[in-house]
Amino acid sequence: MQEDIAHCREAMFEQDVKKLSESSVRVVGRSRRLCQVGRREIKNTADPMYKSMLQTAITQLEAGENISFSCKFVKIPSG
Repeated sequence: MQEDIAHCREAMFEQDVKKLSESSVRVVGRSRRLCQVGRREIKNTADPMYKSMLQTAITQLEAGENISFSCKFVKIPSG
């Protein structure tokens, strides 16, 4: 996941739309999978604190709170 986010940053810096699209699709796919696994774990555990922690993490991931990166498009002079 961190590698995919790094690829997104790199693509934004390079202004490579295709690379950004591919990388962001991977981030979204992995995020969805993490949420699925987390929900399954919530159903299979008896520990209420662990369930609460997982639910909080899932909620934050779905809201995009844990994926925080920013990069401004900067015009780099050629030559």
